[in-house]
Amino acid sequence: NGTALTANDSTSNGNNGTFSKATAANGIVDGAASFAGSGNGISIPSASSLNITSAITIDLWAKSTNKAIGQVFSKNTSVSAATPYEFQFWNDGNMYVNLKTSAGFSGNVFYPYTNGQWYHVVETYDGSRVKMYVNGALQRNIAWSGLIDKNATALYLGSSGGSGAFNGSLDE
Repeated sequence: NGTALTANDSTSNGNNGTFSKATAANGIVDGAASFAGSGNGISIPSASSLNITSAITIDLWAKSTNKAIGQVFSKNTSVSAATPYEFQFWNDGNMYVNLKTSAGFSGNVFYPYTNGQWYHVVETYDGSRVKMYVNGALQRNIAWSGLIDKNATALYLGSSGGSGAFNGSLDE
């Protein structure tokens, strides 16, 4: 509803987040978290339930407010580090989903964006394909294989653990 901000896991996994300067904002589904750059974010401690290895689906609403490098979510601590999975807005006007498996780095699966516009983005991996859906339509479908890499890093929303600060909003 844009007035209360929580980062509580709705599953039985208990992957609750800790806020750093993120604020409540109006969103698409109830309220959203708004990030205003450096020092903003939500961190979710590393847990075995976040080390997904065989298949993953990530579903979110996001909008960027500037054309800068901004990590919407990432399971790493640097925008230049290889990450098991991440989603970011980039300063070239594209949003990217990335996945790293035992076969290597899937490369950037991308789609152009406009600042200030909400996007419903879904990234899936089933062990053989990386797919990116934007606003309900399949935009990218890339053959890929292998087990998703694991690491002991927290899952970050709105940054990469202090770098790659995101300017925009994230819902659901």
